[in-house]
Amino acid sequence: MDPNDSKMIYRYLDKLIDETPDFEDILNALIKKKMFSPSMVSHIKSGETDRVRLTKLYEMVPKRGPEAFRNLISALEEVGCIELSQILSGKKIVVINSQKYLDTNKEEEFKEQIMNFSMMKEHADADSAVVVVMTHGGSGSNPYHIQLETSDGLSINSEWILEQFTDAKCPNLRSKPKIFIFDCCRGKYKYNTRIQYDGSLSGANKYLDMLIVYSSIPEFTSSRNADSGTVFSQRICQVFSEHAHSAHITDMLHQVVNELQDTQVPCFESRSFDKKLYFNPGL
Repeated sequence: MDPNDSKMIYRYLDKLIDETPDFEDILNALIKKKMFSPSMVSHIKSGETDRVRLTKLYEMVPKRGPEAFRNLISALEEVGCIELSQILSGKKIVVINSQKYLDTNKEEEFKEQIMNFSMMKEHADADSAVVVVMTHGGSGSNPYHIQLETSDGLSINSEWILEQFTDAKCPNLRSKPKIFIFDCCRGKYKYNTRIQYDGSLSGANKYLDMLIVYSSIPEFTSSRNADSGTVFSQRICQVFSEHAHSAHITDMLHQVVNELQDTQVPCFESRSFDKKLYFNPGL
């Protein structure tokens, strides 16, 4: 088996074990593909529980020749484990969601969650990271930064979040695309005419491989519908779902900006982000 395919199996071993609903089904599907000899089947079945048996099964697959990976993906599809087959074949994004996020975070909770996420060991195997912040916001002493409001009446500067993902503090994401989306107001002014804004955004060399997306330009509000939520988030979801198979993220963001220019003016900033990032390439 190709070493990269073997690595995929071990990377998602726990997920394969947890989300395979029927041990007998996947075993029989692989037996039909001549993956295991009778003695191997006996060894796999010797486990005391289905979890142990599934562990033995999946750990044996990488040892079963060059077609084993393809046979495993096919077997998973046959038994209805479509999501698992897509993950192994690279057709699905795996979302890390290891904790429950609160709707009304206090400052300390907010910072703790950001730091915990930035330090997750799973980033070592990830291709990129996306952080989305939706809250009330305002401008501070630096109009390019956002003061993000927390439920206890305090605030966190948007630059503090970026700081947690520098190479020094987040080495597992070194040289990998890091996308930050801030859907919040940046001031008190409202949009009533088409506005063009051009300004230079400063940044230090430590902020590498970062693309920061804002729902509005400095000192302006963001539009929100009381029933359906923010206009910006709705449009991002729509554009990304329709074009992620063929367009990279910068092109999609340009489309979002163009479609919203009569309502509000989103903007985005690149800090040494020179990559064409495709979320769902060619699928």
